[in-house]
Amino acid sequence: MLMENGASPETVDIIFGLPAICHAVEMPSTPVVQALLSRAVNTNVRMLSGQTLLTYSIDVNRQNTVEALLAQGVDVNEVDGLNRTPLKLALMRLDYNLTAKLMDYGADPAAKENQEAFNFIKAVGRKDLQELLQPRQVEAGPSAPAVRHEIELPTSEAPPPSYELVAGKV
Repeated sequence: MLMENGASPETVDIIFGLPAICHAVEMPSTPVVQALLSRAVNTNVRMLSGQTLLTYSIDVNRQNTVEALLAQGVDVNEVDGLNRTPLKLALMRLDYNLTAKLMDYGADPAAKENQEAFNFIKAVGRKDLQELLQPRQVEAGPSAPAVRHEIELPTSEAPPPSYELVAGKV
């Protein structure tokens, strides 16, 4: 209603200095978020605790807000003030659907901030999540298919040097 009467979607509150979009993502429903996003509001902002709009929305389990932000094109790999990415949060929650959605929007499983979460899902044996993070083939036209993502295993998980000899690969 305020924006229909000329209020700027970039309005900042005078108490905390937060833009309207930060207050909108705190709301339990998404219509205000969608209204602000439809007016191309700046989404490159932080909550008071340093969270991005996306990491905050994941923290408080606002799936509709997460979807609206992703559809608007927020940076799916942005690291928040707590050194977390959206993918790291999804993996630590063992949330297959959210992980798949973030991967579809270009989340980078090889980012160093995601390594701890990758080790966690490996330790708990979630092969389904591990498979989601593996390189995927994507349509690249009539030529060779492109590899979408690659995960670099830490050197401690690489086979010992003698492995090639024993496996007959030398």
